Amino acid sequence: AIDAYEERLATASSDAEAQAALGAWCLENGMRTEGRKHLQNAIAANPNHRAARLALGYVQVAGLWVEGRSSARRTT
Repeated sequence: AIDAYEERLATASSDAEAQAALGAWCLENGMRTEGRKHLQNAIAANPNHRAARLALGYVQVAGLWVEGRSSARRTT
């Protein structure tokens, strides 16, 4: 998987879609650290990138992205 990752990394652009796709591929291939890094890169490029946010465990509450465990503590 490392060789395939390095090939994908060499051709991936820095835009949100490419970074999110690479992050998802990494997670699917057991490369958690690399996957999280690319998903975070996607969010840095586009703070509202839904797929990257969801993959990192964020949820949207009242239009704001929060970590999933943070929203679990909210009471209504």
